[in-house]
Amino acid sequence: MLNNSPSFFLLGVILLGLVSFQVAERPYRFPLDIHRSLSGTFGELRSSHFHTGLDIKVGGRVGDPVYAIADGYVYRLNASPNGYGNALYLKHPDGNFSVYGHLYKFADTLQAYMRDIQYHFEKYPQEVYPEKEVFPVKRGQIIGYAGNSGRSFGPHLHFEIRDSLENILDPLPYYPGEIKDNIPPILRTVGFEPLSSSSRVRGEYRKLTLTPTGSSGNYAISPIINIEGPVGIEYHGHDKKDAAYNHCGINFAQLYLDDSLIYDLRIDTFSFDDRRYIHQHIDESYYQAFDKRLQKAYIDEGNEFVAIHEHKNRGIISLDDNKIHTYTLKLRDGAQNETILTGRIRQTATASSLPTSLPTKRKASITYEVKRNVLKLTATNPSQSYLEGLSTSLINGNTQSWFPAYMKGNRLVYLWPLSQGDYPTQVAFPDGNEALLFHFSDDIHPEVNNFVRKGDVHLFFPQKSVFSCTSIDIEVLPATPVSMGPVYQIGRKGVPLFRQYTMSLPIQKGMDSEKLLIAEWDEKEKEWYGMESSTGEENNLIATTRSMGRFTIMKDDQPPRLIPLNFREGRVVPRSAPTLRFKVDENLSGIDYGNVRGTIDGKWVLFIWDPRYDTLYFPLENRPAKGIHILKVSVPDGMGNIGTASYQLSFN
Repeated sequence: MLNNSPSFFLLGVILLGLVSFQVAERPYRFPLDIHRSLSGTFGELRSSHFHTGLDIKVGGRVGDPVYAIADGYVYRLNASPNGYGNALYLKHPDGNFSVYGHLYKFADTLQAYMRDIQYHFEKYPQEVYPEKEVFPVKRGQIIGYAGNSGRSFGPHLHFEIRDSLENILDPLPYYPGEIKDNIPPILRTVGFEPLSSSSRVRGEYRKLTLTPTGSSGNYAISPIINIEGPVGIEYHGHDKKDAAYNHCGINFAQLYLDDSLIYDLRIDTFSFDDRRYIHQHIDESYYQAFDKRLQKAYIDEGNEFVAIHEHKNRGIISLDDNKIHTYTLKLRDGAQNETILTGRIRQTATASSLPTSLPTKRKASITYEVKRNVLKLTATNPSQSYLEGLSTSLINGNTQSWFPAYMKGNRLVYLWPLSQGDYPTQVAFPDGNEALLFHFSDDIHPEVNNFVRKGDVHLFFPQKSVFSCTSIDIEVLPATPVSMGPVYQIGRKGVPLFRQYTMSLPIQKGMDSEKLLIAEWDEKEKEWYGMESSTGEENNLIATTRSMGRFTIMKDDQPPRLIPLNFREGRVVPRSAPTLRFKVDENLSGIDYGNVRGTIDGKWVLFIWDPRYDTLYFPLENRPAKGIHILKVSVPDGMGNIGTASYQLSFN
């Protein structure tokens, strides 16, 4: 029965007003119609940056319509085999931009516009900025179709919102309730990191990692953590959305010592330059070693990430009493689901942790590492003579005894804070172990430009290329069967870098510099990768990189090899074939995809390079007329070697 009472009518007006208010408060519609699930969130940790948007699932298929989130105009169109692939940028009346990446294709009018430009310039990669009057769009208008182009490894829509200065904004607050999320962040690992050579965690200068107990938003570390000196707390975990298996990022973290907030992270906006601070926000060396990203709940040296807000003592825990203190780590996702970790920590100044005697006749096992610019040498099962110090030669020509810092179990540990002028060059051992040689060359300082020279190896580290003072070591190693000279070990993997540095390596005397390049060793893949290199004026090769590791000079004089995948010479190309595809086997320097050229009967046709699968394909959007046609393809690599192929094909 219809209720016509005044009170019911008034309630209806109020509810209608609330609904109208909510609609008015939502300036942007969702970019997809049928999917409300994420495979990636804003700000989550990627291998080299913080993620800049939302990755929205599309059910594992391509072709779902993508809609303009608001009125505006097409500001930019991009077609590339890398990055966002087919990407579209809209500018809106409020000054914000929206970005739609990895598209299968643009809407028909935009797709035809892009194809006209590609055929005009006879190049696939294009970046176009149309005049604002050319492509106006309305809220809800189809602007493209979700896909898997560019550096994507499964169909999805990469979606961003940027402000008028193109700072990236978290899109989720614009869509309250769109993404179902009732699951609090999941905490997997907690780390305790000693932050100076005098710091100890449970009596050691090394990271302690523990698995917390608990679940469903409540976790604890039961044992009291005994520390000395400044220590930082780190964490590893992930967030999940309802009905989704993907591991997403945790955008908000707060650390309390007792009742005092000492660290506050809120990843809701950042600039493109800020993305690189990920290398100091996580423990980069730990990530390189264990493939696990531990986020720091403290501000490490040189970390200026804009998402870190309030802090006390940079979030570092330094205790000046022997009392038991409580630490509380609060993690929160974009839906305000919260996870809380609690634990206890105490400053404990230990007495000398060195034994007075050890067995006299045994041979120690020796390992070493550099962490936080401190050289740490560990002798396992050492003899008595190790307690008396190790004879250490210095770069300044002096020799001194290096005495142990502490012993833990059967491990005797020596610590040497590295600084220019007293680098150790050799450490001798008293039990017949072969002497260790070190190759430290110079200190890299973040506040200045740095020039490093060792023999014919020259390095230039610009200002702010490192986050903190870093001692760099350069070692010359024997040549390999495939290299054109020595291998150079430059620095250590795991050293975080903010900006690229430039290296210059010498070309061996009498060697022709043509087709030479600098290559970097990939330890995980166990192969060399060529770097874009140029020839200098002093018989040298020059390249820039953001990595430390092993480098050498190699020659790439072999052209790419083209292997047809779905067609054969003289055969009929079936009407069901959407593309003609090649596998491209390239030696070292990579494909120069901007200069790939394909023709049919002498007329240029569009070939698209897909570096994920080393394939080159020609989309048969406009099939050649029925009959015999000549297909020719040329594929240059980064050194100018050109692979060619020619085929007679029949189309029906």
